[in-house]
Amino acid sequence: MLPATFFSRLPLLLLSLGLVSDCKSNCGDAGHRPAPIAAVPGSPTSPKKPPPTTAAVWRNKDGSPTTLVTLDKPAYHTKLNLAADAIYLLTLDAAFRLVPGQAPQEIKLDHGDSAATTPSAIIYWSKGFLWLAPKQGGAPGRVASVKDQPLFIVAVDERFAWVSVDAQGQYAIFNLRQGEPHAVYRASGAVVAATMVEDRVVFIERVGEESWRLGSVARSGGSPSFTVTRKGRYPAMLAAAASEVYYYCYDDKDLSEVRAVSPDLRTERVVANNVICSPLAAADRVFCAHVEGLFELSPTGGPSKLVYPNIASAITAIGVDQDRVVWVRDVGHEKLDVKLFFRNAIPQ
Repeated sequence: MLPATFFSRLPLLLLSLGLVSDCKSNCGDAGHRPAPIAAVPGSPTSPKKPPPTTAAVWRNKDGSPTTLVTLDKPAYHTKLNLAADAIYLLTLDAAFRLVPGQAPQEIKLDHGDSAATTPSAIIYWSKGFLWLAPKQGGAPGRVASVKDQPLFIVAVDERFAWVSVDAQGQYAIFNLRQGEPHAVYRASGAVVAATMVEDRVVFIERVGEESWRLGSVARSGGSPSFTVTRKGRYPAMLAAAASEVYYYCYDDKDLSEVRAVSPDLRTERVVANNVICSPLAAADRVFCAHVEGLFELSPTGGPSKLVYPNIASAITAIGVDQDRVVWVRDVGHEKLDVKLFFRNAIPQ
């Protein structure tokens, strides 16, 4: 008879094998979209009807945000992931599953600041390996041996890639091929930010000391594409939406704008001028933070709209979907809180 622990670890084992077998079976197919093997409530693989999102059962009755958690942890280097059943906060040393009206659930992980989330798991690097930790609980499982610690891990659905720098100082973008790290692009400069949309990794690469460019490469490899090289300060982050990547750029003169670019970098447009937008997040609309508070931008242009004023704190991370906008605040003395605002409460 198999021990009970075998069955408790089986979903994680299947998920890990599914991610690796993606590379073994079809590494050259950029359009290959493996479905997650471990069914997650509300995922397309779940045999049951997906549960309603939290927005359907928990509303802002007085128009004010809900505080999901307050922690004695630094607010910087945090990340947010909005799933149908919960909101996940990643700090430097743990993950937290947050549901309005319930106590936060802490998931202890040694993941640093490069971790990323898939629909079913948290993927991170520790002690020379990539690991998968199921969001629904359970022990993490090793995915692959990876010598150099990633700077960024990026993911779409159950697919992922990562950026790391070797001992010689060369930056590269990797995926898994037959269970082993495979470089799909080796950069000539420093890769300072990255995201993933559709099946492409979009990144910011420094060119010399005072210039930068956007790059894009398929996760399966092939020739990368680039924008023109631009002088000045490079954007601090990239925010992926369904079919575009957004970023904020400014200089010491009169440039201060939000831009959107297609995943292949063939088209680019200005979304808003004369705005401050850092950090930012995007879904069907763009959400920006600065000292005055949280603002909303239409992706097709127009004036910004104040969502909620910021009082005596700094916003360090934002997450957004069709129903919710969530943000992390630095409330002082190595302490953070997480606010949730349902978008149906935003004045039209």
